[in-house]
Amino acid sequence: MKLYHRTTREAARSILRDGFRNGRGRYLTDREWEGVWLAYPAPDETAGARGPVLLAVRIPVAVIRPYEWVEEGKGYREFLVPTDLVNRYGPVTVEALDPVAELSCASCGWRRTVPTGFIAWQREQHRLTCPGDVTAQNLLDDDVLAPAFRSKG
Repeated sequence: MKLYHRTTREAARSILRDGFRNGRGRYLTDREWEGVWLAYPAPDETAGARGPVLLAVRIPVAVIRPYEWVEEGKGYREFLVPTDLVNRYGPVTVEALDPVAELSCASCGWRRTVPTGFIAWQREQHRLTCPGDVTAQNLLDDDVLAPAFRSKG
């Protein structure tokens, strides 16, 4: 089964280089859990997923089934899988790489990385507090992620 993990660019670089690491949390329960969150189909922000990079890994259904978190009415399947199990399967692939830009203002030193669709809005928001010009640098040509994304197809 092809499972997905949405994350930040920095975390994706680390995962591609060193493998997944355990996350820890209570996840609205009374005990602490640890593992890697994977989903099917690919998660978006309505599922609480954040980040411009979508990674994928194939794990057999029989192996992944015991780790499913079942909730009624959810439009996707979600799994909290031990890191060592996820890292046994692979390779991890980059399925989507949302274009982002780094915005900066020389006047006040402000910096932010945003999806390219939000550049104009971020510039307007920044102008509410600083009259300086905001410049944008496209970060799509990431030295690690972009080649991994391009080679998958």
